[in-house]
Amino acid sequence: MKTRMLVAAVVLLIAASGRAEIVGTGGAAVEIAPPPSVDLDALESDTEVRTFEELQVVTLGAPLVVNISAPGVYDDAADVTPATIPAATVISSHLVHFDIVFQGAPGAATGSVTFRDRILGVIVDDADLDATDFLGAPGTTYPQPGIQFRGFELFELDRSRSAATPSGPSSKRSKCSTTSA
Repeated sequence: MKTRMLVAAVVLLIAASGRAEIVGTGGAAVEIAPPPSVDLDALESDTEVRTFEELQVVTLGAPLVVNISAPGVYDDAADVTPATIPAATVISSHLVHFDIVFQGAPGAATGSVTFRDRILGVIVDDADLDATDFLGAPGTTYPQPGIQFRGFELFELDRSRSAATPSGPSSKRSKCSTTSA
């Protein structure tokens, strides 16, 4: 069996003068302070999907590709709805992380993260996630590029586009985007 890293990152598009906010978590999701590392096996839990703030109020120097841009349930690669957030957009980034203590059968967890601002997109592709580590929290170590299974297998974006529900076995990673109201 493969060890997988479940990490979801949420990139929030916000007004230049404010910070994006997580306003709630549910299920297995819990908000934490940025940890020293989210590398494979560094922040393990069989029960918690952890979320934290990464860089806040950042102006993109280049376009940012997202894999999911519309509400829905995404459980297959064919379901993705790609889009691009333009350069010069001010965003804030959050990460949602799930890395199990891998012992035999794969673990699974489902949690929800609700944001003050509207989600514009989610990144679930490994290479696209690698390309967004520049938005990471200062002082937090991220996996080296090329690690497989960083993206979620199942991800839901609600109709209001303010809540994201990552779930899946083992460990993974994704990124999202929002806009201020």
